[in-house]
Amino acid sequence: MGGKERLQQWMGQLLEMELKDGRIVTGHLACTDRDPNIILSQSTERWPGDPHSRFVGLVMAAPQNVTRLTHVARIPVTPPNIKKEREEREKEKEKEKDTVA
Repeated sequence: MGGKERLQQWMGQLLEMELKDGRIVTGHLACTDRDPNIILSQSTERWPGDPHSRFVGLVMAAPQNVTRLTHVARIPVTPPNIKKEREEREKEKEKEKDTVA
């Protein structure tokens, strides 16, 4: 898969872009143009080794200034199954009642 196809596939996805000056920009791929400049929206920037980042909004980077572009895979967090936990607690209470009686 070529770069153009990969960028089309990543449209709207969260990407991490490392720039020549060392900054790391994380944002959603908004669009590209024919050059192809890369435009990220809802972006934050940080320096390597620094845990703090700052919101910068819309960022455009020329391809010659980008040293790395990576898709950020997000692992979905599944909320605990509250109903199942409640049922298990009720079963345990029933067992305790049966043991006492």
